[in-house]
Amino acid sequence: METLLQYDTMHLEKEGKRAWVTFTRESHLNAMNNEGTVLLNRVALAIREDPDIRVVVIRGQGRAFCTGIDLKQLSSDEIDMSYHERWEKALRIFEKMEKNCDRRNAWILPWRWFAACVGL
Repeated sequence: METLLQYDTMHLEKEGKRAWVTFTRESHLNAMNNEGTVLLNRVALAIREDPDIRVVVIRGQGRAFCTGIDLKQLSSDEIDMSYHERWEKALRIFEKMEKNCDRRNAWILPWRWFAACVGL
């Protein structure tokens, strides 16, 4: 498996036509913080730009997939509207890839379920 992007809180790996996005912020149950929304956009763009990827699996390392927004950052006013804008932008990138499945032949990405799991 080839690592395409490696960050402290998530990584993107690829094997053939399959890709895996793994949230690796285990100590916070993979809660999405400000940095996470920036990185999720980078990951989404990398997937979009790779014409070979046909299937994407989004998963969480450890005992939680993703518990949603980082409540500690939220309660300390570290999260502003830009967090939500970045989050929405990443989901729209995934949504557009899903709608363009004719280009990819078999785009499979449960982004609606992913959005529901993290509170959108």
